[in-house]
Amino acid sequence: MTRAEIETKIATMAIKDFSDHVVRYKPGPHHWVLQKKDNHGWTSIFAVDIICLGTSGSLFVGGDIGPVVFAYGPGNFEQRISWVGHRPPPDHYVASKASIGTGQGGRAERDADLARVEILEILEEEARNDPEFDKKAALEELQVAMSYLSDSFDLFYYELPEEYYETLEGVGEHISSRVIFAHAAVHRLWQLITEGKADPVENIPERFTE
Repeated sequence: MTRAEIETKIATMAIKDFSDHVVRYKPGPHHWVLQKKDNHGWTSIFAVDIICLGTSGSLFVGGDIGPVVFAYGPGNFEQRISWVGHRPPPDHYVASKASIGTGQGGRAERDADLARVEILEILEEEARNDPEFDKKAALEELQVAMSYLSDSFDLFYYELPEEYYETLEGVGEHISSRVIFAHAAVHRLWQLITEGKADPVENIPERFTE
């Protein structure tokens, strides 16, 4: 699969997983708890907190997914949900804000099969643009480095001939599942707000207010 196909596949699953979520609680004016019900009642599966953090422009998403912070959004709280939520996942602009705000946890995931496909595409394009470029010789040069892709991208880059650093930087990377799922959660909240369905279903339990 291509990078776009991988990201779209993850996003399709994420949007489906959040499609039945509602605002169960609203612990604060800019804090929403989204959950869904199954046959046994409220489930913790993909339950999330979405919180506007102060006036820093950051938006926190966490719960039954790894925590993600989208950084440098609008200072206005209402606009901050729309800033992320009106864009359906996957979206590289939104992902870049997660990478800034979350650090290591928000960075791209790496896929060995995708890297192999992209390396071949890059070499084929080079061959089309430069009649003197020897694709077969290039693959032989890259053979050792590529043999490490399934084990470690760090080893791949360690063994990569220096002249290919710039050309092959970032191969095999796609928006992480963690970021796409966090984005899908905010997208669901934005849908509920725009449809006028964001009122909390239940009052805040006493254990949250004691």
